[in-house]
Amino acid sequence: MRDEARLLGESSDDGMADTLCEGWRCPNAGHTPYATPDDMPNTPFRPLRRIAERAAKVVGTPPHRTCPFAAVYGTSHPIVTRALHARALMEDGLTPRDAFPGGVTAADRHALIVLRAGTMARQRSEDAARERERKDREAAEAAKPR
Repeated sequence: MRDEARLLGESSDDGMADTLCEGWRCPNAGHTPYATPDDMPNTPFRPLRRIAERAAKVVGTPPHRTCPFAAVYGTSHPIVTRALHARALMEDGLTPRDAFPGGVTAADRHALIVLRAGTMARQRSEDAARERERKDREAAEAAKPR
C-alpha cells in the first residue's frame, strides 16, 4: 500500500483512500460519478476504466461510472435493512412475527427468500472454490517427485 501511495503522491493510507475516492468519483464520499464509463481515467497508474469494465463483466452488469463497490458501501434500501435485521433476530430465536416490527408482510417474506437464495449461492461458490483448491493441492502433491 505504501508503494501505491507514493505513486499517487500520498503519504498516508487515509490520503490514499481520499485520492481513490476522488479518482473513482465515489458518490459515498460526496463526488459525482463520471457521465459515462468512457470518461473514466485509463492510465497505467489509474486504470479505473479497465477495472470497472472487468468488475461489470464479472458481476454481469453494465459498465460502472464510479467505483464498482459504491453500491455495496452505500445505504441499502429500507426493505433490505428490515430483512437483515429481522433475520439476525430470528437467528437469535425470535419468531418472524416478533422479528419484524409491525408484523410480517409479503415483501418481508420475499426479501427473506431472496436473502436465503443469496446466502445459499454464496455457500455453493465457497464450496466450489474449496474443492478447486483441494484438487489443485492434490495435483501439486501428485506432481512432486518422490
